[in-house]
Amino acid sequence: GYAKLASIQIENLKDLPAASATLNEFLEIPGRAPNEVIGALHLLADWQLQYGRDATAAAASLQRIVQLYSGTPFAHAAEQRIAHLGSADEASRVRYDSKFTVETRERHIGLRKESAPESVAADPHAQAAEYVKQLESHPFDTEAREKLAVLYAQEFQRLDMAADQLEQLIALPAEPPKHVARWLDLLATLHIKHAHNLEAAENALRRIGERFPGGAQASMAARRLAGLNAELKASQRTAPKTLGNNVRNVGLKRAGG
Repeated sequence: GYAKLASIQIENLKDLPAASATLNEFLEIPGRAPNEVIGALHLLADWQLQYGRDATAAAASLQRIVQLYSGTPFAHAAEQRIAHLGSADEASRVRYDSKFTVETRERHIGLRKESAPESVAADPHAQAAEYVKQLESHPFDTEAREKLAVLYAQEFQRLDMAADQLEQLIALPAEPPKHVARWLDLLATLHIKHAHNLEAAENALRRIGERFPGGAQASMAARRLAGLNAELKASQRTAPKTLGNNVRNVGLKRAGG
């Protein structure tokens, strides 16, 4: 009843204050299940973006999830969304088909053999500085931190800084196993492709089996371990990028979290 009334108020009457009041009245009812509360708050944030063009109000709605369910995957997902409220994709996102449900946000299932970062900007220093700035404002933005790690390894040959960023992701307490396994797999990839370090890559893959024994992630890591020597030989046939002596450290600072 609350969902239907709020939908009529926003979709037919274009009355955001009334729809917001209806959802907030629903949220005040005691005994609501977490998925109902979280779904309603995500829906409210959607409407505040779609009809109110108010990212600040949307962020406040999502922050309520963080406060109510601190330290849970629900809070972590809300923090991720807050970090990307200014993006075009987020501003245009509409969730009419999944009202009062928790959204599934994972796009990459399981381990990836190779990372597939977005095209690197013409000026990698500027791109690195942009990611660092984003992480200073939103330290739990896992997408930005992963891209920064790949950038450090790919463009600057700084495996130490790339590994530091990935280790921060791996240490996050609310991430599901498939995310942690994917970051360890990416760490192995960077060690093979950019440092040609077989031992470091093997250690990263073994950590998957140690953390998630008997699972699908451990099986995939074991299969990759068996063929890691071949990956190393293939990477060694590709000439590594060399940077000139005039490379600056613009943006090359540790993006803490």
